[in-house]
Amino acid sequence: MTPNHELIEQLALAGDSLVRAVVQLRPVAGATCGGDFGVLARQVLDRVAATVGHAAKRTNILQNAESIILEADPTFLREMIRQPEIVSALLSQTKESMSMPPVRKRPLKRGDI
Repeated sequence: MTPNHELIEQLALAGDSLVRAVVQLRPVAGATCGGDFGVLARQVLDRVAATVGHAAKRTNILQNAESIILEADPTFLREMIRQPEIVSALLSQTKESMSMPPVRKRPLKRGDI
């Protein structure tokens, strides 16, 4: 898994500051509901905390999206994105606009709808 370039940049610049990120885990095979994901997410968070010696400052497990929003120091986040269960990682707020500008914008005419 290659983390988002903005996340890598933010981790390098953060120093001791906290960074907010969203990580997505691999889908749980045979999962029937979000409960299985919650267990997996907690296991990954606990494993990372045991490795680095401290937990993330804040976490929010999004069971239906199979993602975790977390606020943690760079050491925790670097270890988190190394975990085999993680398929993507990005900043929770990006500098890039997520909106798409209109293409060939024109006034709407009666009958276009």
